[in-house]
Order: sequence, then C-alpha cells, then structure tokens
Amino acid sequence: MYANVLKNVTGKTRKSIKNAFEFKEKIKNTVLPEGYVLVSLDVISLFTNIPNELVYKAVDKKWFQIKKFTSLPKTEFLKGLKAVLENCTFSFNDTIYHQTFGTPMGSPVSPVVADLVMEMIEDEVAIKSKIRAPFYYRYVDDSSTACPANKTDELLDTFNSINEHIQFTMEIERDKQLAFLDTLVIRDDAGFITTNWYHKETWSGRYLNFHSSLPFTYKRNTITILTERMLKLSSPVFHNENFDLIKRTLLNNSYPAKLLDKVMNECVNSFNDKKTNERVDKADVKYVAIPFIDGLFDKIKKEFVQQNIQVVGKGDNTLQQILFTKLKDAIPTQLQSGLIYKVTCSCDKVYIGQTIQRLQKRLDGHQYNCRVKNDKHSALCEHVIETGHQVNWDNVKILCKEPKRHNRDVMEMIAIKTVPNTINKQQECKFLSNTYSNIIKDTFR
Repeated sequence: MYANVLKNVTGKTRKSIKNAFEFKEKIKNTVLPEGYVLVSLDVISLFTNIPNELVYKAVDKKWFQIKKFTSLPKTEFLKGLKAVLENCTFSFNDTIYHQTFGTPMGSPVSPVVADLVMEMIEDEVAIKSKIRAPFYYRYVDDSSTACPANKTDELLDTFNSINEHIQFTMEIERDKQLAFLDTLVIRDDAGFITTNWYHKETWSGRYLNFHSSLPFTYKRNTITILTERMLKLSSPVFHNENFDLIKRTLLNNSYPAKLLDKVMNECVNSFNDKKTNERVDKADVKYVAIPFIDGLFDKIKKEFVQQNIQVVGKGDNTLQQILFTKLKDAIPTQLQSGLIYKVTCSCDKVYIGQTIQRLQKRLDGHQYNCRVKNDKHSALCEHVIETGHQVNWDNVKILCKEPKRHNRDVMEMIAIKTVPNTINKQQECKFLSNTYSNIIKDTFR
C-alpha cells in the first residue's frame, strides 16, 4: 500500500531516468563548458544505509504531494510506514533475525523510499553547492554529471555532507570518457557529447546459443534485441564497429552469417525509417507459458494463435535450480498451502487431493472425518471407513504448488489421471480432454 502511494510522487523529476535509453536521449545534445570533466557518483550500499528518520523527513517534505493519493492523515500515514520499516524479520538456520537499521531488503517499499530519500538529498545538494552542473541524471543510486576539473573533491564532499550514513564514491573520466549504465559517455575537445554502447571488462560475449533447444523466435529475437539496443545507445559514428562486434559475437554463439545479415538489416531499416509495425493490442492478447519440447512446441503455438493466445516456451531445468540454493529457511511441508498432495494408504493405494489451506489443516480434516466415519467427505475417508486400513499421515508428499484455483484444479485432474493406483473416483477428471493424454502421461510419475 505504501509503495503504491509513494510511487506517485517519486521518479517524476527531470533528474530521474528510467533506463540507459532515456539517459542517451537526454544527454545527446549536451555541450560541456570549458574546463569541465565527466564524473559519476554511486552510493555505498544504499538500501541498508538509509536511516528511517531520513525517510520520515523526506515524506514530511513531500506530504503536500503525497496527501493527494491517500485518505490517511500524515500522522497515521507515518505510523503505518514506521510499522513497515521497523518490523522487518526473517529466519535463517532456524534463527529469527530483526533488521535494526536500513530499509528492509526485498520489501516493495524499499526502492520507493530510497528514491524519495535520493531526491531529497539532491535538492539539498543543489541548495548547498556553489557548483552548477550542465546536466545531472540519476538511476536509483547511480548518478552522472559534470563539474570543473578542480572542483571534483568539493562536489563529492558536498554530497557526503548531507547525511553521515549516505556516503558516495566518485569516478572521474579517463581519456575524456566515462561509463554510465550501458553507455560510454565521450566528450570531444569542444565539449560536445557522444555516446557508445558500453560493455564491462567482465563481459563474456555469451548469448543464447543457436543450437539451444529453444524456439527459433528466441534466437531471432536475440539478434534483434542486440542490434536495436546498439542503435539506440550509440551515436551513428560508432554503428559500423558495433555491427562488426555483434556479428563476431553471435558467430561465436553459432548463429548463421546469412541470418545475422538478414535480421540486422531489417532492424536498421526499421530504425532509420522510424516505422512501427502494427501490433495487436497487448490488452487483447493472453499469454501462456508452457515447457518447450522441440517439434511439439511450434505445433501447439500455431493452434493457440488462432485463439489470440500467445504461447511462450520455458525451461523446467534452469541453472538457478541446479546451482543455487535458497538463503531463507524452507517452509515446513505441513505449513505450506496452495498444493496438490498425495496420501498413501497401508494397502499402497494413494489419494490425490488439493488445498488452498495449510496442508496440516487439510489433513486434520481428513483424519477427523475418518474418525467420525463421514464417508461423504472424500474418497480417502470412504476408503478408510470401508476397509479399516491405516493411512500414513506423516509421509504426505507434495506433488506441486499452485496458488491459483483454476490452475490447481487442472493440476489435480492431471495428477489423478497420471498417478497409478489412486482411490480417487475419477469424476474430478471428467473435464480433462483426452487430447492431452500423450503429453501428460508421465507428469507426476
């Protein structure tokens, strides 16, 4: 709630930029005065160093704007914001921690209040500093500006004097050029600014390999996105060398030379003509993500296009799943919700169920109805009452998690259809078309 309210009053200044493309457009006609150099400023660990008192001060200063987007009086609004910022807890290795300083990491309100605080600092620097910059643009905690060559230390000291916790580092141009976001800002002897597409020294040049088992459109879009990004970020004088760079890079990723020439030329023509292709209104298009299976995906996609549904391929086995582990403690099985689950009976038959509640609460309902012999509750209870078998309540298996009701209903039907030896009455599957039997037959086995 607080993030949504504060978003209405942040990022609206001429100093804020949304991305590198906007930065390039704003700076392209800039001319630096004689003796000025390019500099960039970066805050040291912004989120974890913002004092809450600074946030409340920034809210107070902008209250005349904020009050237009909330019905709360200022005192109540600040009380609620204080509760959000000062009650951040998380668990790790079965220990609960309370964050005592800085904005909570991962909270949706943190980026917004950080932007709010940065705007207040910029206003105070503008009042306090005697240096007049020809431009100043900021993206989150990174800022690009220019100042006299003999005033760089003074400018840095001014920024660092606003608050002892919000401290900046400065980088000064080298050889009349300085990197900012994905651009390399370059000035000539007369002070005119040009920009080039920038890559960090750690850039590997590795992109989606052409032989990857992914839709062809993904590979074509890789060429398009790189070409359009280069055209938008670099001045025309650098285009030819960047075309060569893109081509060499994608050839190393196994892209055919003919395809590269064809797609890159199409991008250039579209960029030069400044024409936009007619597209279907995105609001009228529905998107569905399904696992990519080579040979099957394109056939399914064609069928869905006729219904104005855009199908997007996804991979089930990602590097994140294989290489990385979660830092937070896992939620115990019994406390998870929005599930498709499997319960095993002593006769080795299984029951498939779903629940939006916590699993333990759902299982308690099953056990209670088995005790009172309510065979109308579920097929599981009916089976236990008829046979007198024992259910292994301590070894319930979660088949998948799905918070959305419709999707959960479909996943339950698929599980009942594909898991062998179930005691479900199968009536839950009456709406599942047999058309998909070959695709889903091994889903939960």
